[in-house]
Amino acid sequence: MKIIGVIPARYQSSRFPGKVLAVLKGRTLIEHVYCQAQKAKIMDEVIVVTDDDRVVKAVQDFNGVVRKFTGDFRSGSDRAAYLAREIEADIFINIQADEPFIAPEVIVAVAEPFQIPGVLMTTAAAPLLSEAEWVDTNAVKVVVDRFGDALYFTRASIPYARDNQGRLPKAGAYKHLGVYGFRKDFLLKFAAWPTGALEEIEQLEQLRAQENGAKIRVVITPFDSQCVDTPEDLERLNKSF
Repeated sequence: MKIIGVIPARYQSSRFPGKVLAVLKGRTLIEHVYCQAQKAKIMDEVIVVTDDDRVVKAVQDFNGVVRKFTGDFRSGSDRAAYLAREIEADIFINIQADEPFIAPEVIVAVAEPFQIPGVLMTTAAAPLLSEAEWVDTNAVKVVVDRFGDALYFTRASIPYARDNQGRLPKAGAYKHLGVYGFRKDFLLKFAAWPTGALEEIEQLEQLRAQENGAKIRVVITPFDSQCVDTPEDLERLNKSF
């Protein structure tokens, strides 16, 4: 089974323009993510996909593999699908470019369910332990069914503990981690679907799959991640080292 890691790296970001080239601990975010992804030895290759020459140069400067595509892409997974049209592989792992310390174990875990023939798309989540993240709309939450498939992803705080006045429940609350696995055929189908109403409201690309009736297998992992959504996130991380 051939597995390709794809890191979509859009230069423009509404909340943090140029985020992927922001410097953390002396290296750009995109270099941190690339190096972490390479530690997941299950992948045959890791490729950055971008729309900007500045990102191309930054990746080439640390000897990474990069491809430039321009177009009207709705999400990182749509960029991954564009690359998938040109590459023969069985599985594509979409790794977000703003999680500089993503654990390689998470990437490996996201690939493992594809040993089961019926699994078409996967992602990862970690138990939510922080009240601050519980109410943070930048921290995406997911609830899963008894079989391990996602019921819903949202920026809201779910599940709501009625008898606990809506505070963080002791179990069942998970933080979504920014990595997706796709079988190639399903990734191309996903990219061909129109944007869904829930996807548009929440600005969460994975809801497109759910709105079209597809299941997403969620791997629960103990490895949390630290996402850089804003300049304040970057400042906080730089100060923590």
